[in-house]
Amino acid sequence: MKIGIIGCGGIARTHAKTLQKNVGDCTLVFCDRNESRADDLANTFSGRAVYNNAEALLQQERPDAVHILTQLASHNALIRSALQAGAHVYVEKPVTETPGEFRELLSLAETSGKLLCAGYSTLGIPVVQKAKRLIKSGKFGRLVTVHCDFNWTASGNSIPYGSPDHWAYSLPGGILQNIIDHPMSVVVDFMENVTSHNMLFCRRNELPNQCPDIIHVGLRNSDQIGSLTVSFGHGNTHAQAQFCLEAGTIIVDLRRQLIGYAAGSGAENLYRKTVSGVKLGWALGRGSLGNVAKRMSGSLQRDPGITGLVNNFYSAIDGRQDLIVSNSTATRIIATLEHIWGSLATSDGRQVQCG
Repeated sequence: MKIGIIGCGGIARTHAKTLQKNVGDCTLVFCDRNESRADDLANTFSGRAVYNNAEALLQQERPDAVHILTQLASHNALIRSALQAGAHVYVEKPVTETPGEFRELLSLAETSGKLLCAGYSTLGIPVVQKAKRLIKSGKFGRLVTVHCDFNWTASGNSIPYGSPDHWAYSLPGGILQNIIDHPMSVVVDFMENVTSHNMLFCRRNELPNQCPDIIHVGLRNSDQIGSLTVSFGHGNTHAQAQFCLEAGTIIVDLRRQLIGYAAGSGAENLYRKTVSGVKLGWALGRGSLGNVAKRMSGSLQRDPGITGLVNNFYSAIDGRQDLIVSNSTATRIIATLEHIWGSLATSDGRQVQCG
């Protein structure tokens, strides 16, 4: 299999490493407008060829699959060109700017008989997949609420990503728009549907283009509520998801790759409170010790979500699995965020009803 990687920034190394390790007999071809970056990856991962023009790669190499790892503004045209060249496509988040664009590309993929995989990598993390299996099993009843916290403090840089010229600051939602997909994908995917949402945001620090650095979004349907909070540069870096179900609670630590859960419904008594606390503590503590052992042995995955989704993408190409990120989930994420960024542009930080 011949695989093209378009966009050779930092995330491309994770993709190339996963492909080289897990996809078997594959040939990698690299493309970046900065050809030296493509050369560097090709030398590291035994790439077959290097290009500084995506159209040239697609026409001359005719790859079986393409990974699009460029900035958002280029995604629509690159996905379209790759599908028309006969390739399956994996595209990193944010996928497209509008749900209409994504639906058109899905239609083109279906006509071409190719897969279009939306790279919402948080959904590929093994503990997130385990939480989904637990919920689908019915063991804890239906989901009632889900909340995801995603807080990040950059190390060594007063400006996240190091420069005000980084493309993320030109997005309508600024730097928030580049990572809100992580918590948003979890909340949207686990809820059965979303009928309305609202948001709050504020600015604590001065970022380029007056970008907000805290946002909170609430979502709901007829009997479920979801929410997420994203923060930059404020306190501890962490990412956690909490699922409240009719007969249990599931807690997932996204950064540390840990999961704990406790069964129970109705009013607590001392016994249930103690036992459930011990179970949750034991699960998270045991998982932490397991991670130490994995780190020492070199088996702890640095980017487990990307690895999970890339492996799933090629299993889906072979017909062995369905895509982890369904077309429905991807469309709902893009539609929800389109409303949010449109509302953000005209609001002053107070609550905004988006639907």
